[in-house]
Amino acid sequence: MSQRKGVVVVLVLIAAAMLVSLGGLLFIAALAGGAGAPAVARNSTLVVRVGGTLEELEPRGLAGQFLAPRCARRLRLSQPASRPRPPP
Repeated sequence: MSQRKGVVVVLVLIAAAMLVSLGGLLFIAALAGGAGAPAVARNSTLVVRVGGTLEELEPRGLAGQFLAPRCARRLRLSQPASRPRPPP
């Protein structure tokens, strides 16, 4: 009988923790709920200035294609050129 009470106590504690977590999540959502998305003009451009040097590295082997960081040139070539870029 005491084993069954222990299981019930554990389940009640898990349910209470879930309710507290849900309450905290709802509280944070209520605080940030009125923010909404920022207003951005339709013809806006995001400019990201990357500091330092970007080395172009080729992945090593089959696993390296998935584990190695992608090189800057491949990232640049994979994006469609919607408009010409100004020289740096």
